[in-house]
This record gives sequence, C-alpha cells and structure tokens, in this order.
Amino acid sequence: GTGSLVFATMTAAAAVVVAAAVVVVAAVAVVVAVAVSSVTVVAVAVSSVTVVVVAAEAMMLGTDAIGWFD
Repeated sequence: GTGSLVFATMTAAAAVVVAAAVVVVAAVAVVVAVAVSSVTVVAVAVSSVTVVVVAAEAMMLGTDAIGWFD
C-alpha cells in the first residue's frame, strides 16, 4: 500500500542523489585532471624557455670569451 509507495519514492530519490554525487565527483575529477595537465604544460614550457635562455647566454659568453682571447 502506501508504505511500499513511500519506500519506492525514497529509493528512487536515493538513487538520484547517488547518481548526482557520482556525476559531481566525475566532473571534479575531470577538472582536476585538466588543471594538472595544464600545470604540467606550463612547467614544461617554462623549463624549455629556461633551457633556451641558458643556452643563449652560454653561447653569448662563449663568443665573448673567443673574442676576448682572439
């Protein structure tokens, strides 16, 4: 009777809540993954720029030294 109807309604509501929670967790996981990957990309970009700058400095210092000893 009424009790089974209430039980069915509560079960459905609980299922909806669980499904919503799963969706939220999945969305958060995706956001975190995107954030981590973008941070990684930025870190790689910064490190490669640093390498290029250091290499350029070394080349400039090298040419200066060669000119100095000429």
